[in-house]
Amino acid sequence: MPTLNPDDLQKRLVTELRKVNGDIELLPEINHSNDFAKPFIELDGHGYNYVCRERGEEIFRKMPFDIDELLYEVFDNLTFEMATKWEVQNRKENEDFRLQLFAKQVDLMTTINADFGQRINNKLQRILKFQPLTS
Repeated sequence: MPTLNPDDLQKRLVTELRKVNGDIELLPEINHSNDFAKPFIELDGHGYNYVCRERGEEIFRKMPFDIDELLYEVFDNLTFEMATKWEVQNRKENEDFRLQLFAKQVDLMTTINADFGQRINNKLQRILKFQPLTS
C-alpha cells in the first residue's frame, strides 16, 4: 500500500479520532516536531516514521510498515492520554488506578479498531503479569 500524502494522512487521523470524540489537539503533527517530547509523524521516501524529539535529542523512532501500524502507534499514545485524564476524573478510592485506566484505554482502542483493542489488551495484560494490580 502506498504512503498517504500529508493531507490524506491528516484526514485519516481525524476520522479515527472522531470515533472516540478526541480533541484534535491530541493529534501528532506531520513532518514537524515541536521538540518538546510530543511525538510527530515524519514522511520520507521509505514511508512513515513515528518520532519523538526533545530539545534536539531523539527519544524514539518507530518505523511502522503500513498505515494500520502507524495508526496503532499513534492511537496507543493518544488513547493512553485520554484514558489517563478520564481515570483521574473517575478515580475510585482503594482501587489500583490502572484497573480503570487500562479498561478505558482498551475500550477506546476497540472503538477505533477491534484489532487495536485486542492488541492493546494483550500489551496491558503483559504489563500486569509483571506488575500485578494492588488492592
